[in-house]
Amino acid sequence: MKKIVWLTGLLLAGIMTAAQDDGRVDLLFAGDIMTHGDQLRSAYYPEDSSWNFKVWFEDIDHLLKAADFTIGNLETPLGVKPFKGYPSFGAPKKLGLDLKQAGFNVLVTANNHAFDRGKAGCISTLDMLDSLQVLCTGTWRSDEERRQTTPLMLEKDGIRIAVLNYSYGSNAWPVPGMMGWINEVRMKEEIEAAKGKNPDKVLVFMHWGNEYQSFPSSKQKNLKTKLTDWGADYIIGAHPHVLQPMEWEQDSKDERFVAWSLGNLISNMYFKRTDGGALLHLQLRRENGEVSISKASYILVYVYKYRDESSHIQYRLRAIHEYKGHPECFKDNSYEKMLKYKSLADPVMQHNVNVPAWENETYTEYDKNKTRIPELDFPFMPVKYRLQSGK
Repeated sequence: MKKIVWLTGLLLAGIMTAAQDDGRVDLLFAGDIMTHGDQLRSAYYPEDSSWNFKVWFEDIDHLLKAADFTIGNLETPLGVKPFKGYPSFGAPKKLGLDLKQAGFNVLVTANNHAFDRGKAGCISTLDMLDSLQVLCTGTWRSDEERRQTTPLMLEKDGIRIAVLNYSYGSNAWPVPGMMGWINEVRMKEEIEAAKGKNPDKVLVFMHWGNEYQSFPSSKQKNLKTKLTDWGADYIIGAHPHVLQPMEWEQDSKDERFVAWSLGNLISNMYFKRTDGGALLHLQLRRENGEVSISKASYILVYVYKYRDESSHIQYRLRAIHEYKGHPECFKDNSYEKMLKYKSLADPVMQHNVNVPAWENETYTEYDKNKTRIPELDFPFMPVKYRLQSGK
């Protein structure tokens, strides 16, 4: 009897170990989601008073939908008029719906535009995202809600990630307790409290840095060191509106990852290096009971702006590696503008540490019925299929 029990115990232990080592989660991060005035005018159709933002994301939604958690920085309040762009942003609730349908299931909301529509705009945004079942963190209805819901916990295949979100400040003074400020005392407390919930990793999304600067400031570097010392494993940055390098470092004890800035995802900015950004793909796996990054790569994305057949201005996000070599898919001189953006982004990304560009050299044939292709690190849709589908 003892022998049977012992063998049964070994079998159960083996099953448990196999289950522990079977976890995988794909994270996809996007930079600033902005709505400047020209974008809002583009998305509004006066003939039926409707809004349509989904066209912005149609050319990259196969990427956005492929990750388990697709996380973006929502840099505009939703649902409180007036709807307008810089310097005080506001967008209709339809943007939230179109972001959800495009593939975003997590949004961070602590940024300098979070209170451009005051307390009402903050609450309206949270109400809309809650109604869509889009997870969010960074702003709250009250300090009590913050205490109850921080950190945001993401879980898939038994891998648990605690997410925190902070901003250097706000252009409009927020109600105390309704946004995560860069307050070192409270950040340290919340990271330590997050560690107390026994996540596999703690991820901190930071709204920080100097606008239009391609490399992190000394303040960013000093704060990154503190965040890591307090227990943050991964740090993702936004706000500079241009790309800054990404660094993945490992040693025998732990790993550290920082993406200093992902640049813009969607905007109407036209300053040098602001007409694009990067999607960051992190694949996490559990091996020998420990969770770590198994793959890290980035995808350059360009904001393609053009006039359609009705002379209506449109915006489309395009993964550069999918459209490189296909000038026929662009109007006017937009293809050359895309290549120019890439020529400015590449030298910055050459400073990455262990985070290469995602490329499709291993592509053999695209299966339109699958969301993830086993031979590839991440899915993509070759242009020939996009043209066949009418996109």
